[in-house]
Amino acid sequence: MEKIPEEKVSGFILKNLQRTEGNIFTWKLNASSLLNNLEKIMEGIDLGEGYSQPITGFPVIFLKGRNSDFLPPADMKNIQKVFPASEFTEIEGAGHWIHADRPDEVIKNIKKLLNSN
Repeated sequence: MEKIPEEKVSGFILKNLQRTEGNIFTWKLNASSLLNNLEKIMEGIDLGEGYSQPITGFPVIFLKGRNSDFLPPADMKNIQKVFPASEFTEIEGAGHWIHADRPDEVIKNIKKLLNSN
């Protein structure tokens, strides 16, 4: 808590730890591999100007916390190339972890999506 005082953030990070037989904590995920390969995450996915192959025509909802910068407006054009029936909804009073900040709003929007078909 000294290094990461926000309870939600520290709790999220702690969920990625596991205790070994020697009573030592290690990461559940391969953190070094992720760090060493960040630049390759989108490798092989071309969303350039000529991109025209949508993944699905089904309705897709993108929920974004108003206090988060993880989904910038500039990315929405490319997202709509991949998901042409996408809808973007901003959740007031939420950061990146909208499911923790505003769970009722997340549920409401998922129900709305499910009932739209």
